Amino acid sequence: MLYFRGINYNAVPMWQIVFMLLVSLVLSSCSKKPEDPQALYEKYRSSVVLVKNQYYYSLTFDNGMRLFFTLNEKGAPPEIYDTEGEAVEHASIAFGSGFFVGRDGRIATNRHVVNPLNQGKEAAGYIARIIVEIKRMLGEKIEEKTAEQNKLRNYFDTNFDSLDENSISELKQAYANLESQITEMKGLLGRISYNPDNTTIQVHVVDIGVAYDNTYVTSLQDFKSCVVVKQSGDEVVDLALIQLKDKRTPGHITSFIPMEDEGGKQETPPAINDDVFMIGYNYGLELAVTKEGIKSQFTAGKITQEPDDNRMLYSIPTLPGSSGSPIIDKWGRLVAVNFAKISDTQSFSFGIPKDRLVELLGTTASGADAGAYAERVASDSPPAAAPAPAPSPAPATAPVSPALQANRDEVYRSAIRGFVAAEDSRNFERMYSYFSDNLIRYWDLSNPTHNDLLNRYRYVWGKTSQSRNIITDIRKITDRTFDLYTEYEYYDRRRERTISKSSRVRYHFDGSGKIDEVYGVE
Repeated sequence: MLYFRGINYNAVPMWQIVFMLLVSLVLSSCSKKPEDPQALYEKYRSSVVLVKNQYYYSLTFDNGMRLFFTLNEKGAPPEIYDTEGEAVEHASIAFGSGFFVGRDGRIATNRHVVNPLNQGKEAAGYIARIIVEIKRMLGEKIEEKTAEQNKLRNYFDTNFDSLDENSISELKQAYANLESQITEMKGLLGRISYNPDNTTIQVHVVDIGVAYDNTYVTSLQDFKSCVVVKQSGDEVVDLALIQLKDKRTPGHITSFIPMEDEGGKQETPPAINDDVFMIGYNYGLELAVTKEGIKSQFTAGKITQEPDDNRMLYSIPTLPGSSGSPIIDKWGRLVAVNFAKISDTQSFSFGIPKDRLVELLGTTASGADAGAYAERVASDSPPAAAPAPAPSPAPATAPVSPALQANRDEVYRSAIRGFVAAEDSRNFERMYSYFSDNLIRYWDLSNPTHNDLLNRYRYVWGKTSQSRNIITDIRKITDRTFDLYTEYEYYDRRRERTISKSSRVRYHFDGSGKIDEVYGVE
């Protein structure tokens, strides 16, 4: 007697047996199988982009001192500049990865790719330690020169009766030289004395752009400029969105990495030992450039730890430049966005689960212009090293399109003119309306309050009258930095005469178009 899966085929007509076998074959042939990894790569590689960033940093101290610096080779000390123009000219360049999430030109990547503020904190601590060392050396030199002065004075007092006029003159000159050196060193020591807890670090973005897989990149001008439209406000969610300036995804990109299962079917959560793949640009241009243009890399691994809501661990090796790469499963669905690797090893990396990206896509925009990011730091006590996950160095934000930037430039210039007009009319509240809520610096005042500024103007206005600024030029330095050139006239009440002098004042604007820094430029 023939039995198969509990059915007695001897008791069933032959046509029913054939029918059931055909149904079984059809059902088995309909079961979905994963695509070949190579096919997944070819399908989605064009949607993954190489992200380029150019940026520099500034440190503002509470004594009015300001330094600019850039980061170059990993582990090398920062390059320090006296002027912002030099920092712009030598801006740092770093690379990351990203991927298109729709036809409107939006690209998902990491927050540290568009906002590399944390990468500058260690360098800020290094600079602070240099200043501390300079202060120590100056103190020792002042003591040394003072001791030499004392020796000269003692020698002079002891041997005065036996010294000729020539010797006395030489001793006096030597003493005067030492006094000049001591005065100079004390002046320098005073200029670099500050409260480290009132130090502010900023990262300033010069440009952010993207390049496409299988295209030639021979210069930085080959990158298509973008703007930052969103950043996660959650410290542990290292995600951001950038967007092409024309808001149009190129036509050759036809397949986007899916974030949901087909037809609303129940999605199986990622589990330990599941196969995962990464498409990205490990090491930026260093590995991407080939004779046929830049090419992304496709690497495989497995989920090695049960994921939680904020991170997923997998055995995919990563290098600087892979930050922001999509992590997909064997079906080609997005499961995470790569953001960090385990320190001291290339074998394990972390990703932000895709649900966090879905949430970010659903939130309102956080501003399309984020060219500077600031944070107060205790510069003589640099922040502790990051925990095990170490984000790869990566890019920041960009200026806007030429037409829109021209409009913004005029807005900034108009704000400067309005501020100067309010200053000439001595309308303090009108002047104050031009300032950012987070005013970083006003001449020698750091983070001044409303009353700090009011008291300063009352003091100055009490000594002068009939003051006015004749604007001769407003010159653009960077996308948000402008220098105002004026012929400044005022009546000095104490001297009882009119004084006129040339003036150059630098204005820096925050992301909302408000003035966050004002100071004189030599």
